[in-house]
Amino acid sequence: MKARSRAVVDRDLEWEKAWKAHPSNPWFRYQADAYAAWIRRRLPPRDDGGRLLKTNAFDEACGFPDLMRVFDGTRTVLMDVSPLTLTQALRELLRWGRAPVGCVTDVRSLAFRPDSFDVVLSASTLDHFADERNISVALGELWRVLRSGGHLLLALDNPSNPILRARRLVHWVTGPLGGLIPFAMGRTLSQRRLVATLRREGFEVLHADFLLHTPRIAALWLGEWAARGRRDCLAGWLVSLFGRLERALAPLPTRRWTGHFVIVDCRRSTTIGAAEARAGPAASPEPSRIAKVIGAGRVLEHRVRCGYLRRVPAPILVLVDPAVRVMAGMARRGLAVPLYLRQPVGLWSGPCAGQTVTVATWGRPRDARPLLDLLFDGEPTVRWLECRTYREVLGSWSELDLGAELFIAATTPALSAAFRRRGFLIVPRTARLGGRPDTLLTLQSQAKESLLSDLRRVRRSGYRMDLWQYTRERSVTFYYRYLVPHARTRFSEAARPPSFDWVDRLFAAGFALVVLPPDRDEPDAIGVAIERGDVFWLAYLGTRDGDPAVMRRSGGLAALYDFAIRLAQQRGAQLIDMGRSRPWLTDGVTRYKWKWGFRPMTDLTEALEHAVRIVRADGAAAHRLATRRVIVRAGRRFLLMSPHSLVEADSQRGTAKRH
Repeated sequence: MKARSRAVVDRDLEWEKAWKAHPSNPWFRYQADAYAAWIRRRLPPRDDGGRLLKTNAFDEACGFPDLMRVFDGTRTVLMDVSPLTLTQALRELLRWGRAPVGCVTDVRSLAFRPDSFDVVLSASTLDHFADERNISVALGELWRVLRSGGHLLLALDNPSNPILRARRLVHWVTGPLGGLIPFAMGRTLSQRRLVATLRREGFEVLHADFLLHTPRIAALWLGEWAARGRRDCLAGWLVSLFGRLERALAPLPTRRWTGHFVIVDCRRSTTIGAAEARAGPAASPEPSRIAKVIGAGRVLEHRVRCGYLRRVPAPILVLVDPAVRVMAGMARRGLAVPLYLRQPVGLWSGPCAGQTVTVATWGRPRDARPLLDLLFDGEPTVRWLECRTYREVLGSWSELDLGAELFIAATTPALSAAFRRRGFLIVPRTARLGGRPDTLLTLQSQAKESLLSDLRRVRRSGYRMDLWQYTRERSVTFYYRYLVPHARTRFSEAARPPSFDWVDRLFAAGFALVVLPPDRDEPDAIGVAIERGDVFWLAYLGTRDGDPAVMRRSGGLAALYDFAIRLAQQRGAQLIDMGRSRPWLTDGVTRYKWKWGFRPMTDLTEALEHAVRIVRADGAAAHRLATRRVIVRAGRRFLLMSPHSLVEADSQRGTAKRH
């Protein structure tokens, strides 16, 4: 018969009743080592140590290996809802030579000020509530006490693990079972639901996975037998065995069933609050099922592509990569066609150059957003009309009595040719810029004053260049110390850095270019490069802590560009791919790449383009579009809009064809 749960849980009584494993049990050494390895991979290095909150003290009170040792240099606060458990934990930590601050408080109502901590470690704390709503309440409290950009490292019982399901079933039937299951088996969340809950509470999820894959029951009791019998050699061998099992089982597709914990590394959002996150964007509808499928396909494609770049030998890559890129681009564009056959029509009105203008769009709001942000000086209002098909818009767009100065249709390269034949300008969502190494070096020898000033600064700085091969630690350092701060310095709240996993896989498939100042070994700038046959691709770059001085005055960013061009020439690359930028020169990144000689080229991976029809050539919207010098695609050629005419850019036709 199902046992009734108590209305009020006495945590002190549960601590006294709980069976305590031997402190030397190798299972807990393995558990602490696995947690420590995960934390080291996820946390960015800090110079100031920062402040840490750990949300329960059970492991420390039992005398198990000190998990907080990985946070050496931090100011630690250890909390627990049970005064008895916390007192015992502080006593044990003092015996180990550690003296954290202790606080008796409930995670659903934390006794700390807002923005108090840089890191919160919550290891199996939130999975003891009988009501699932308490998990959201606790996450809201953790969001409150974290500073903006602070990390929450969270672990919950994995509901898909069959061993945990069996334990939960036993507790459901029998209630507390002596000291073996003294604690209430509360509600927990699957990985998918946990990630959704965290995002709803205002967290930015960076990584989600599963931890502790060694079968718990057998390993725990075998370790207990070794510890109580003082079989030290066997205990050490078991720790090694458990670690090998962890490394073998963690990468397998079965990890969602073997993992004991769901683990998530997330960060308090730097741009929105918890209430705003719960409400969500009012104008953005829920993504359709086909859009979700496309998103999952992009992740799968990225995994396959990185594995292919990492494992295929270079001589074979030179032969097969161009054909593979063409086929993959055609497949991506073909799969995108269904998304652009039927879309809603919207009328956007807002301020532009001191006037109120109206722009008509055909497509989803997130597709039109880049151009709308360019055209309007403030947030526009929108009125949605009925959905129109591709044929209706193509055949009778001029008959739509909308009173708009511009008509913007979201389309894909497979369909955009028909728009261009009817007088539309084709503006890519992003412009991929590149160039031949010999052409770029020739341009440097004939450089104008702006580029010449950058080159002189690089020569005076005395920078040293180095190459880094991939390690997990270097990848974490690059992402958190260089890429993300650089993006936030350049674009502020508009920054949308990719996820760590996305960048990490690319780094593993290539290497890093490192710019070192003459007086220290900490890089000023780092770029991740991939060699794809005869193409040298500088995928991502960043400057140390986003320091503006490195970007501009010291020349660290210029040194990275110069190093990339010369290294590509040394390695025999026929093309340097500098990645994507916004397709207008007034964007700082596009203008900087243009100054170094990089020009637009065909991007087979881009599946979204904008077909723009200028209804009123003398209107403020058309003038804004022209003065921003937007890049326009005309077949394989690229044109640059100006207030007076469309001026053909140096699109390097041979380069575009090769790409």
